[in-house]
Amino acid sequence: MGLQFRSWLYVLTFVLLVPSAMATAGTSTITIVTSNHPLALIAQQLLGSHGSAVSLLKPGQTPHDFALSFSDRRRVAEADLIIWIGADIEPYLQKLVDSSPGKDLRLDRYWPVKQVDQRHHHSRDHHHHETDFHFWMSPEHAITIARKLHQTLVQQTPEQAAQWSHNLAALEQEITNTDHQLRHTLQYADSHYGIAHNAYSHFIEHYDLPEPLLLSHSTESNPGIKQLLRIQQQLPQGSCVLVEPEHAQGWPKQLSQREGYRLTLVDSLASMDDYSSYSAWLTRVASQFRQCLSSDSQR
Repeated sequence: MGLQFRSWLYVLTFVLLVPSAMATAGTSTITIVTSNHPLALIAQQLLGSHGSAVSLLKPGQTPHDFALSFSDRRRVAEADLIIWIGADIEPYLQKLVDSSPGKDLRLDRYWPVKQVDQRHHHSRDHHHHETDFHFWMSPEHAITIARKLHQTLVQQTPEQAAQWSHNLAALEQEITNTDHQLRHTLQYADSHYGIAHNAYSHFIEHYDLPEPLLLSHSTESNPGIKQLLRIQQQLPQGSCVLVEPEHAQGWPKQLSQREGYRLTLVDSLASMDDYSSYSAWLTRVASQFRQCLSSDSQR
């Protein structure tokens, strides 16, 4: 009786373990490192339960002041894939990417860093261009990023192509539905508002929002005298000024207090909350724009 029981136990163990082992053998766990958190949100949704995506930037950090730690370097070296903007914006990643050829997805290959003409804020005989590398602020670009990542994952792990395609379809549908809902809530024909940092042009163009007044060429430097005069002439008191939380305590706060502007935070790097998805973050950004533009239109 004891021998028969043990025999059946061995058979049952074999039946339970073999399918699990076969399933494990047919899949790979992917590790992706991204240069910021919105990109990590896109990557994680595409990976689902078959991998993890982590951001190098921590809350409060920006690509302008970021420095790689030893643990960051090890994380990048051990990753299966790196998603970054490019060497012009993130030069600290260049050597690490070069040392591991073929395992990076560089976004400025698909979108050159956006050159935004700011002539309409200046006199006719003087203009300059501002750059905007925040590609992910447009849901249309986010879908393109997901598709490029999907192509890379299929190349790296063709045995999981069906899973990646399934996840991509779900992600695209979610972003498309969210985009459609937000478009109906972001209809503002004429609003006066300012931006402290040129980080929103992809979002503004996608939703056809009014053009803002750029307050300074750099978040690291106060507006000069000529810029201050221009701001006072073109931005009425009580207007909204959009700023990223990473820069809110500098000159934007001082300027807003002095000139009577309302400071509204825009979470362009997804650092203000633990977002569950790209769509959840995009919805939060849209609500921050509505807070700014709705108040302006009611003045």
